[in-house]
Amino acid sequence: MGLENSLVMRTLTYLLIAFCFMSCKKENQENDLGPRFIDLVLINGEGLNLFNSDTENKIEIENIKNLFLINGEYVNQYHENLDWPKMCSIYDSEYSLGNIFRLNLCEYVNEDNQSTTVIDWGNGDLDTIVATMDPVTKHPYSEFWYNGISMNDITEKVFGDGNYYYQIRKDY
Repeated sequence: MGLENSLVMRTLTYLLIAFCFMSCKKENQENDLGPRFIDLVLINGEGLNLFNSDTENKIEIENIKNLFLINGEYVNQYHENLDWPKMCSIYDSEYSLGNIFRLNLCEYVNEDNQSTTVIDWGNGDLDTIVATMDPVTKHPYSEFWYNGISMNDITEKVFGDGNYYYQIRKDY
């Protein structure tokens, strides 16, 4: 019986160690995940930032709506108790570029692990961002589509403020 108990204990120990290794996440897995937001800079035909206060036809945060696709319905985001009630903000990048629009992405995913966020700029223009999300962490992978086109095809990622942002041309 002593030998049998020793064998059982050793087997259980090996199984426990194997289980611990299998449950550990790979270090680079988290690096593949992006933030839960995306930064955008909209540039008009003259090359001016549409979020800067001195730009004609500038976009005002008060007019923007952030809509999440939840169970087939677009739901306007407004949460009075948050620092960013609309789940978006315009902030000064402190670079010559000026202001950047930060948009929190929808965390609700469809069966393909994609989330859909619609931005109503308040001037009759709507844009849709679809992101492939990790269904558990709700972090997007670096796969985004802007109005159905891969964001990597329409713009380059521009680095600044420790994050990258997408610069997109808008003709207003």
